[in-house]
This record gives sequence, C-alpha cells and structure tokens, in this order.
Amino acid sequence: MQLRKFHGRTMSGTLARVRRQLGSEALILETHTIKPNSAAARMNPGARYEITAALDPGRPAPRRTVPRGAGKPVLEPEPSAPQPPAGVYPDPQSLLEDLAQLRAQVRQLLEGDGNQPGETASGIDLRDYHELIAMGVDHQLLAPHFRQWLAWRTASPAIRQYIAILGEGPAPVMQGESLREWLWLAWAANQGLPFGGESPSSSAAGDSVDDGPSMLGLVGPTGGGKSTTLAKISSKLRREGCQNNVILTLDTQRFGATEQWRRCAKLIGLDVEEVVSPEDVTVCMEKWGRSDWIGIDTPGGMTPDSEAGRLYGSIVARCPHLETVLVIPSTQQDGVSRHQMQQSAWLPGRRVLFSKLDETNCHGGIVNLTMDGHWKISGFTAGRRIPDDWEPASSKSLWSQVFKPSDPSAAQVARESVGGGVA
Repeated sequence: MQLRKFHGRTMSGTLARVRRQLGSEALILETHTIKPNSAAARMNPGARYEITAALDPGRPAPRRTVPRGAGKPVLEPEPSAPQPPAGVYPDPQSLLEDLAQLRAQVRQLLEGDGNQPGETASGIDLRDYHELIAMGVDHQLLAPHFRQWLAWRTASPAIRQYIAILGEGPAPVMQGESLREWLWLAWAANQGLPFGGESPSSSAAGDSVDDGPSMLGLVGPTGGGKSTTLAKISSKLRREGCQNNVILTLDTQRFGATEQWRRCAKLIGLDVEEVVSPEDVTVCMEKWGRSDWIGIDTPGGMTPDSEAGRLYGSIVARCPHLETVLVIPSTQQDGVSRHQMQQSAWLPGRRVLFSKLDETNCHGGIVNLTMDGHWKISGFTAGRRIPDDWEPASSKSLWSQVFKPSDPSAAQVARESVGGGVA
C-alpha cells in the first residue's frame, strides 16, 4: 500500500486535493491538525491540516476488452468521477487553497528556514519585514527597499565602507541594521527631511512674512479633523507668544459648525469670522490684514466648482503666501485617500497632514501615499488634546508617529536618538 500525505489550510480543501489526486475510492487513514512548531508546519507553511491517504488495495484491476471490429485488445478505462476540463478546478475554494499554499512555499524558499521564527538560515532578522507588511505597508513598495537593505545587510565590511563613502541612500547614516530603520531613512529623504532636522516648510504654523500674516488653509473630507487641527495650531501659537490670531470659516452650511468655532474661540482666545461671499473675503483681508496668524477652515469635500471652492480660490489669488494643507484621516483605506489626493490636485502646493493616528495602529498607508515624495507631509495629529496632540513633520516625527514599534525591545534599531530626538 502506498501512503501519501496531503496538507491544506482547511479540511474541505485538503479532502478535495485527495480526491483529485487519488480518486473517490481513496482510503482516509488519518487526519489531524498540524502543530505550529512541527516539521510539517515548517515544510508546508500556511497549512493547518494533514490527511494521510492511500488507494484501496482491494480495488479490481482494469479490465481488458476487445471492441467490435478490432482484433487488438485495449485497456478499458476504470469508471471514475467526472473530471473537470483542463485547467478548471472543481470549486473556487480548492483553487484558493492551492494558491495560498504555493505562495507560502515560495516565500519559505526565498526566506529560508532559520533556527528562530522570522530568521533566515543565514541569521538575517526578517521580523521587521513581516511587521511592516502587517502594519499596512504595500509589498510592491517595500520590495525594492528590502532588496537594497538585504544587499547592504549581507555585504562585507569593505563593501559597506565603500557604500558609506559614496554617500547614497540610507546606508551611510544607518546606525542599526534593521529594515525598519532603512525604510524610515529612505522615506525621510524622499520627503526632503534631513536626518534629525525640520523641513523648512514642514511647520504648519508657519512664520510671518513681509507681505502679510502667516496663513494656513486646511481642506479635506468631512470629519477629518480640520477644525480640531486649526484649534491645536492656534493654541500652540498663543503659548509661543503669537496672540493676534483669527479663524476664517467657509464651513457655514454644516449644522453647528460656526457655533462650535465661537465656543472654541472663547476658550483659546482668538477671533472667528464667517466667509460666505467674495465681499466677505475683501472685508476680512482689510480687517485682519495685520494679524499674526490666519487659519482658514473649509467644508468637507470642497471642489473648485463649489461655492466654497470659488471663495477659497479668491483667497488664494489675494494671498500668494497662503499655505494649503490636505487633511487625511489615517483610518481611511489607501484607495479612498489616494482618490482624495487626486481630487485635490487643483489646490496650490502638495502638502498633506495625517490626523487620527491614535485611532489605528496600521499606519502603513501613510508610507504608501507619500513614499515617492510627490506629496510632502506637513504634520501629524493624534488625539483631541489641544494643543499637545499636534506635531509638525520632521525625521523625528516620522519615526515616533509611524515607525516606532510598540515594543522597543523588538525594534532592532541601535539608534538611541535621532538628531538628539528619537528614543
């Protein structure tokens, strides 16, 4: 009797594989669940069940018959279950199970089988790779950086020294050896944020300019955190001595929006003005032209053809030093956020602020949306505390808000500070 073992992620899929390869008359000798640390689990990554099967030894042999009009005997095929056409699986679940197991086996071959979970046979720690994927970083985005990091990680000391002399990529400034640190440094470089420094235009608060007050306009979806972010920035400026602040709100149609701003203004100590027409823009510019800082709140989903969009366009035309920032909740799916970025291409500048970082631990979408550097990150907000839960973009905040692992002991990063910043 010839025994064969079949493995799969579900019992139904494994049984289907037995029927396809041994036929409906196969004997099921044993079924059990695979233990996570067993040899079967290492040889068949992703599999949860193992079935031992064999063909029935008492099955009658195929009969030899002579068809009419023929003098040569032929082998009559044995009756069996109907077979699906070539290339067609009997059910979609079986196809998915086979594909999942094949993908897991290919990954196992690429990564090796180290002595510790997450390690290759050569001792390369791949836990960061799996954690970044689990965090939501797109595999296609991570793959080229992974290959560059792996080449550097396995290079000889002489090659590393030569790479450091060339001064290209993250390699010259790497302090540890983790993939997480490599990707973080590459991201900061694409964002134009020097190691340990601030981007010249990364602070959403801004500085005063000669031709008028510092101005910041926030746009984005409804409920994305625009009003809360403006309140945080204004309160922070007051703490730093910038007292004459004003909010111009174009969000006058949403129920309770203006009243919310007026209550907040009393607590923070700033002025609020409604803008509903082009004449209001002229009046506000004349009235508040000598303010220290002006924040502009807009309704969610503003388009260039909407009434609020035309009003905002008139403000942009009058105030060339106005900084416009797109506010995107980090809780959104990447596809939704990418669509909003495409819809906001008509706005001056390509700056984005990610809000609500405290409401999710899957921050890989932030990396996916801004790794190419086409959109520059202005800052992050995490929480409702005013003004504490707002942080401008820097290499330090990229690490602390997105890349820093929840368990510092698993970071595998030898850097104790980032330019005197990240612990």
